[in-house]
Amino acid sequence: MFRFTIRDVLWLTLAVGLGAGWFVEHRQQVALRLKQAAIQGELVRSHQAEALRARDSEASSRFRASAEPNP
Repeated sequence: MFRFTIRDVLWLTLAVGLGAGWFVEHRQQVALRLKQAAIQGELVRSHQAEALRARDSEASSRFRASAEPNP
């Protein structure tokens, strides 16, 4: 049968603790990156929508200007 010393148990505890700490930190970093990507995607979509509105507004004003009769 195996015999473990206190030192072996402490090393095992240290290894498991470091592994668990790394795992938790890694999961937090992944969640943060996903959240940042979602926010960035929302910003890109809002800027695209704003650009489309500006383009449509400009096209509309050009159409109105060209449709007005010249005196």
